[in-house]
Amino acid sequence: MGRISKPRSCPSPALTVVIPTRDGDRGGNVQRLVAALSRQTLPPDEIVLAVGYAPCGRAHNAGARAALGEILVFLDDDVTLGSDHLLERLVRALRSVPGAGLAGASQLAPDHSPAFARAVVRGSARAQLPVQ
Repeated sequence: MGRISKPRSCPSPALTVVIPTRDGDRGGNVQRLVAALSRQTLPPDEIVLAVGYAPCGRAHNAGARAALGEILVFLDDDVTLGSDHLLERLVRALRSVPGAGLAGASQLAPDHSPAFARAVVRGSARAQLPVQ
């Protein structure tokens, strides 16, 4: 059974980042990711870690149920943010289209990723989008 952890929270969040994670650490990347989120030009008001849920869809759902924000951003526990402006740009894109319910970012595999991970990312349509 999983658990919810909130390393950052406020009473009335507008922006919540949900991070599904099997062990809450991912080799130290979860802590690096939380630190990188605090350096965003639009930092999240709330961060929700959905720890130990399986499958991944259950983790997303548990994190979403625990989230209080108006806007939810889901990040995998193994990602590195490519820009300190990422959340600001996602929120701006979402709010710029009336009725939009979803915005996404380009997905790039870091050079240190395993060959299989780089191949999977290259096959994703999001890998073909220009980095903004």
